[in-house]
Amino acid sequence: MAYLISLNFITKVAGGNKVSVILLMNNGYPTEQNPKHSSYIKSIKESLEAAGHKVELCCLNSNFKGKFQHFLRYLKYYLVIYKNDFSRYDYVLMNHYGHFSLPIFKSLSKMKQPVIHWHGEDLFPKSSKLNWFFNKSVSALPAHTKHITPSNYFKQQLFEKYKIPLTEIFVSPSGGIDTSLFTSSNNSKNKDEVLRLGFGSGLTAGKGADFLLKLLENIKQIEKVIGRKIELHYIYYGAEKNRYDLILQQFEQSKRWDVMPSDKMVLFYQSIDILLFPTARKQESLGLVSLEAMSCNVPVLGPNAYAVPEYVQSLKSGEIFMQGDFDDFKKQLIYMATHLSGYHPRVIVISNYAKSSVVNFYRQFFS
Repeated sequence: MAYLISLNFITKVAGGNKVSVILLMNNGYPTEQNPKHSSYIKSIKESLEAAGHKVELCCLNSNFKGKFQHFLRYLKYYLVIYKNDFSRYDYVLMNHYGHFSLPIFKSLSKMKQPVIHWHGEDLFPKSSKLNWFFNKSVSALPAHTKHITPSNYFKQQLFEKYKIPLTEIFVSPSGGIDTSLFTSSNNSKNKDEVLRLGFGSGLTAGKGADFLLKLLENIKQIEKVIGRKIELHYIYYGAEKNRYDLILQQFEQSKRWDVMPSDKMVLFYQSIDILLFPTARKQESLGLVSLEAMSCNVPVLGPNAYAVPEYVQSLKSGEIFMQGDFDDFKKQLIYMATHLSGYHPRVIVISNYAKSSVVNFYRQFFS
C-alpha cells in the first residue's frame, strides 16, 4: 500500500486508483439538538467514506433555536465558505448550492470538479424571489459541473428547468438505505387484533397531514370493513406540528411518538404495518421515509406522482392512489389491510436503494 502526499492531504492508493478528497457541503447537518435536520447528509458522508474517499465537511451548524440564531449560524457559515481554499479538493460536492452560492461564487472557477447534488426545494423554491436567485446561481456554474439527482423523476425535472443534458445527470438515492439497520422485527405486532398505520413525515399540509385528519374522521367505517381496530402512529415533528397534534390527540386511535434521530426511526417502522405517505409536494425528490419503511418490510401507500411510482409497486411494495383523492386513498388502504401478507417491499430496496449500491456508485463517480 503506497501513499500520496498532495495538497496537505494523505491519500491511499490501492489497485491503481487514487482515493479522492471530497469537500461535502450543505446548509445543515444533524445534531443532538436537531437530530432530523438534514439527516441525509450524514448518510451521504458515510457512503462516501465507505467508498474509500476522504471526506471533509463544510456544513452549517444546526444547533440553533429560533430564526435569529439560525440567521447568525448562516453568517458564520458564509464567512467560512468565503475564506476557504476550494482548490485543495478533488471534488466539491454541494447540496442545496443556491443557499450558499453568494459566498462561494468567487471560488467556483478554482474548483477542480464541482458537483451539485439536487434536492426538492433547489428546483422548486418557496418564493418567486428565491426562484429568480437560484436561476442566477445555476447560470454561474462552470460548464464542467456534474449533477446528481435522487430519482429519475427529479432528473427529468432538472432537465426541463435548466436544459442540462440528461447524459450529464446521474441518479443516486441520497446516501442510500442502511439495510443492516433498517430491517424487519421478529416481534409479533398482534396483527389479528390491531392494524397499525404509521406517518413518518413532518406534520405539514404539504406532506399530506390533512389526509390523516380525514382518515380519523372515517376510521370507524374502515375498521368495520376490515374487521380490525386501527391505530395511527405519528411523530411530533414538522413546521405545523402544534396545529395538527392538537387535532390528532382528540382521537383515541392516535399514538404520538417524540422526534428521534434517524438511526432510531427503525423502532417506529418496526411497530407499524403500513406506512402512509400521502405527500402533495412536487419537491418530493425521493422519499427516504418510504424507503426506510420498505427496508423494514413495511409496505407504503403513496400517490401516483413524483418519485413514488419508481419504488411503490402494486402487490410488491405497496399501493398507489390517485393524488389528492381521499376516496381512492381509503380504497387502497382497505385493499392493503386485507392483503398484507402479499407484500415484500424489502426486496426492492435491496435491489435498487441499498447503501451498498450507492457506495459502488460513489466509488466509480468520484474516482
